[in-house]
Amino acid sequence: MAKLRNREDFNAYSVILRVSERKRSNGRGVVGHECLFFTILWTILIFRKGVFGKTLSPRLNRRRIYKGKHMKTSQLTAKTLSAAALAAAMISSPALAQTAMTSDGARQLVEPFYSMLTQPGTKDVRAIAEKFLAPEWKSYSDDTNFKGREAFINQVMGFGKLIPDLKWEIREVMVAGDRVVVRSTFSGTPLGPMFGMPTNGKSFQAMAIDIHTLQNGKSVAVYHIEDWASALRQLSVK
Repeated sequence: MAKLRNREDFNAYSVILRVSERKRSNGRGVVGHECLFFTILWTILIFRKGVFGKTLSPRLNRRRIYKGKHMKTSQLTAKTLSAAALAAAMISSPALAQTAMTSDGARQLVEPFYSMLTQPGTKDVRAIAEKFLAPEWKSYSDDTNFKGREAFINQVMGFGKLIPDLKWEIREVMVAGDRVVVRSTFSGTPLGPMFGMPTNGKSFQAMAIDIHTLQNGKSVAVYHIEDWASALRQLSVK
């Protein structure tokens, strides 16, 4: 192990150990970018002190000029190590360290939502909605108009009765921070008039775009648009 020759080096090394131990005590362990930081810091410490306590180069003890001031390399390395260790501790904190969502991970999170919209008459819509949608969830059809979770649940149940074979398929998922953009298609055969228009047993297929905002694995808001105009044109064709 590298030898610690002064108090500054000892303090810097102690920061690494304390952060590592804190993560283990929280049940997280040191993973991902934290491992990278600690690997870099440990490498610096080894090269600074030398393998098995032997200095790699005698030049490490010579005075060098740093920003116009004379400073021993040992002092410079200790200060750099202390600052880097502090940065690692800050970045590894829960407030700053967030695991970025991947498209596949985001798809797994939103899939239950679209499964609920597929043949909703055969699903426990309320149970699925309450699991994925936060209580304060809002569904925006434009910048100001929205419906809450309860109103949305009732709407989906209504669609389940009107369009028993309703199918919602995910075509593409994109991630932007805590937002998940989903392009999907929806199709079905209404049993009766839809939006006041006779359907005459015809079927439709149209596209939809949803922008979900996710927090702690749940959707807190969605901005959405469905091409109902295209669906109605298909149903009105004689």
